[in-house]
Amino acid sequence: MERARLLGVQTIFDYRTTDLSEIREGFDVVYDTAATMTIAIGLGLLREKGIFLDLNPSPGNSSARCSIGD
Repeated sequence: MERARLLGVQTIFDYRTTDLSEIREGFDVVYDTAATMTIAIGLGLLREKGIFLDLNPSPGNSSARCSIGD
């Protein structure tokens, strides 16, 4: 997360310590690189026309899915 801050990311939530369903602000982009977020939560975190990028890095399943909010 420190590297993200150095790159200028203003808001970072650690999935290990944050209940993502409780976050009320909307985001332009949501990345799920740990494959721990449901699609419903990911889409619920977006602003209008935001992008939810769901990466599944598990062995044998290297897939990515992109969804755009309303």
